[in-house]
Amino acid sequence: MGSSVQRSVFERSFVLVAGIESDFIKTLNAGVDFDIVDSDRQAWSLASFFSRINLDIKDKYLFNLNARYDGSSRFGQNNKFGFFPSAAFGWRISGEDFLSGVTQIDDLKLRVSYGVTGNQAIGNYASIALLNLGGGTQLGNNYTNNTGATFQSLASDDLSWEETSQLDIGFDAALFNNKINLTVDYYIKTTDKLLFGIPLPRQTGFSSIIDNIGKMENSGWEFSLNSINVDKNDFYWSTNFNISTNKNKVLELLDDEDVIAGNSFRGFSIARVGEEINFYLYERENLVNPETGVVSLVDQNGDDAINELDLVLAGSPFPDFFGGITNYVSYKNFDLNIFFQYSYGNKIYNLTRRQLEILDVNNNAVIGSNTTQEAFDNRWRQPGDVTAYPRVNYDGENNQFNLAHNGWLEDGSYLRLKTLTVGYNFSSEFLNKHQIKRARVYFSSNNLLTFTDYKGFDPEVDHFTGVNSGANSGLLRGYDYGSYPQVKSYVLGLSLTF
Repeated sequence: MGSSVQRSVFERSFVLVAGIESDFIKTLNAGVDFDIVDSDRQAWSLASFFSRINLDIKDKYLFNLNARYDGSSRFGQNNKFGFFPSAAFGWRISGEDFLSGVTQIDDLKLRVSYGVTGNQAIGNYASIALLNLGGGTQLGNNYTNNTGATFQSLASDDLSWEETSQLDIGFDAALFNNKINLTVDYYIKTTDKLLFGIPLPRQTGFSSIIDNIGKMENSGWEFSLNSINVDKNDFYWSTNFNISTNKNKVLELLDDEDVIAGNSFRGFSIARVGEEINFYLYERENLVNPETGVVSLVDQNGDDAINELDLVLAGSPFPDFFGGITNYVSYKNFDLNIFFQYSYGNKIYNLTRRQLEILDVNNNAVIGSNTTQEAFDNRWRQPGDVTAYPRVNYDGENNQFNLAHNGWLEDGSYLRLKTLTVGYNFSSEFLNKHQIKRARVYFSSNNLLTFTDYKGFDPEVDHFTGVNSGANSGLLRGYDYGSYPQVKSYVLGLSLTF
C-alpha cells in the first residue's frame, strides 16, 4: 500500500520594452515604452492512494489484485476522485498432471485480466468558469484604461475522469525445448465518459463546454511468435514476428449526435455512433472539367450547393493491422540483425500536399507559389486537357478545390526496413594476443528503406501535427502537416573491452 502527491506549476512572462538607452542597464525598468506585457500562471495537482496483492499457489495459480484511488484538481468539484481497480489470473496449465507426459510442451499458461484506468488529458481549469483579463496582448478587455475582464468558459461541476476498462484473454506457450515461443491475446477496451467538447448555442456567449458524453470501444488480436530456426554447428538463426489488429467503434454520444473536430480547410474528423473514427471530407470529382480547368465537389444531397451537408465518411486513420518482423543470423564471428516494421490499411490526410497544390491569385500575387512537381507537370493548361490538377485559381472559380476533400486523402500503408546491423566479433586468438577481452566492429543503419505509395515525407504519422487542436482534438488522427520525417542514419563503430 502507498500514497503519492504531486503538484505542477507553470509560469510564463513576456515583456516587450522599447527605449532602453544604455546596454549597461540590464533590467527592463530602464525602458520608457512597454509595448506588450503578458504573463500566465497555471497549476494542477494529483493525489493518489494505491495497493497491490500478489498470490502464488503451487506455481500454478497466480493472482494479482491492484487498486488506485486518484484525485485530480482538473475535474469538477463533485467528481475529483476516481476508483481504478484491476485483477489478473494466470493458470500454468503445463504444471498440471495431465500434461506431465507431453514432452513437446515446455510451458503453457492461460491469462485473464480486467482493469480500469483513468484519463485526465484536459486543460488545467477545464471544469471551472474562467475570466480573460485585459492587458498584454488582450488590450480589448481593458475598461477605461483599467483592468477589465471577459468571460472565457463556463463551469462544469460534474466533470469527471474518463474511464477505460479492458478485458484481456491470452495464453503463452513454449514448445520443443523452447525453440518456439508463442503469445496470443484478445482484448476489448471500452472507454466511457469520453471527454469531449459539447457545442453550445452562440447566444450563450460560448462555443462549447467540456463534458463526459460518450463511450468508445477498441478490440483486436495481438500475436507474437519467436522461433529458433537453426542452431547447428556455427550457424544460428532466430525470428521474431508480431502482428496486431484493432477495430475502433463509437458506442454512445450525447443524444447520438455526431462529434466533429477540425475545419473546412484543414480537414474534419468525426465520431459517429456505430462507426469508427473517420475522416469527414468532401468528395471531389476525379478529373477537372476539361473545358474550364475547374474542380467540382460532389453535391451529395442534390441541393445545388456545397456545404457541410455534403461531407462524407472518407476513411479511417487506424490501420487494419500492423507489426514487425526481426531476423537474427550469426555464422562464426559474423552476425546480422534486420528488423522490418509495417502498417496496412490506414489513411493519411496529406495537408502538406494540400498547402503546396493550392494556387490562388490575390492582388496579382500567387498564394502558395511553391508546388509539387507532379502538380506542376500535370496541371490544366488549355481546353481539352484531361487531368486531376486544376488551373491557377485567378477568378475564384476553383475555390471548391481549396476545401477539405478526399483528393488529399492517401493510403498510409508502408513496409520499412527500420534497423539493420552487421557485426564482426574478433576471434579469441586475436583478443588474447592483444590482451583485449572483447572487440567488435559493426555497421548499423536506421530507416534505411521505406516501401509505400504515400506521397508525403513519411507515412509513420499518427497524430495531428500542425493542425489547430481546439476542442475534441483527440479525434484528429492521421493528419500530416509538415511532420518531420524519421531520420535516416548510418553508424560505423568499433567496440573494445579491455
